[in-house]
Amino acid sequence: MRHDRPIRRELAALGLSGALPPCLALACWGWSPTVRAEAPASAEAPALEAGEEPEPEPEPAEAPPRISGTYFGMGIWPALSWVYSPNLELPHSSALGGGGGALRLGQAVYPWLTLGVDTGGGFYFGPNNVFMVGGLMIDAGVYPNPRHPLSIHVGFGFGAGLLLDDRTETRGGVGGPKFSGSLRYEFFPGAGRKRPKEPGGWAVGPELSWRGFTPAAKGRPMSNTVLLGVWFGYYWGR
Repeated sequence: MRHDRPIRRELAALGLSGALPPCLALACWGWSPTVRAEAPASAEAPALEAGEEPEPEPEPAEAPPRISGTYFGMGIWPALSWVYSPNLELPHSSALGGGGGALRLGQAVYPWLTLGVDTGGGFYFGPNNVFMVGGLMIDAGVYPNPRHPLSIHVGFGFGAGLLLDDRTETRGGVGGPKFSGSLRYEFFPGAGRKRPKEPGGWAVGPELSWRGFTPAAKGRPMSNTVLLGVWFGYYWGR
């Protein structure tokens, strides 16, 4: 109402003169204090100081190389072998079934390259034939991606083989330069648990290979052996 405005002005004047408390005098003019609620403390982590960088998260430790150091192992396999010897005039070109094995000793020169010695042989049998063969070769293995131990191996050396036929007393055989080529994949069971920080370890894996004696000329002795075997060995690491 309009008639109460003079009363408010008188009370405000009393407040300015000190006769009334200031808050009561301001209330007479229609002002009321506003209470601001303080925001609750933030539960977030305190802000970084100026120029301070957050600590980087630790990177996972890289696994040590498994193809490392000196290695020693063995390959065993079943196989099929085709052999030809001009000394035997009887037909003997059919595939001979059997198996064999080889010992291997070498060194991982680089994580992607191994050099070693391969010595071994096999026995193969047919309806009328027996073929015994052996040899010594230098083996070189290449790992295109050392993180995945798939390797390509080539070998060269020398050897000899004896072919017998129960239908004749004549003996045949092969001999001279010997070659090989193979694909191998290696697994390292338990290496991450038993050797988490050390290179090397026990290895096992399949191997597909060809071994043979190539003919020196047309009509000369030759043999081809195709095998699918298992390789197992140990890398000492370095």
